[in-house]
Amino acid sequence: MSFCKAIERIMKAGKDLRVFIVDDDPICREIYKQYLLNMGLTDIQLFDRGKDCMKELSNAPDLILIDYSMASPECLENIVKIKRTHPDIYLVFISEPGNIEVAMSALKYGAFDYIVKGNKEDEMMHSVIWRMLHIMDVISSQVAC
Repeated sequence: MSFCKAIERIMKAGKDLRVFIVDDDPICREIYKQYLLNMGLTDIQLFDRGKDCMKELSNAPDLILIDYSMASPECLENIVKIKRTHPDIYLVFISEPGNIEVAMSALKYGAFDYIVKGNKEDEMMHSVIWRMLHIMDVISSQVAC
């Protein structure tokens, strides 16, 4: 199934993927939002602080894209809390290039994946979301059986 068909299928089921973008850089937030809009996603909320994102978890995001540079120890604790209380949320860190420790930390704290800034973020987001959709489809088809 193609990416567009997967998005279409989810939307026909009465659901749009809800995505939260957390980045203190307003330009990055808008660029990432545009990437997602270009993919056909429309339910996107932007946050400049992790605390504000945490307050909105009751809105049940499917995916949270979070700038790793904002990941203070407090933020990382919150991420662990998110994964414990909302295991269905896919967390994806976005980081500056050249830091393998970021990738390892992201995965350690329960992230689904990480994206490196300045390295074709749009293609990487597409790939991450495609894998997420595939997993969601596999899970929903297993539940239906």
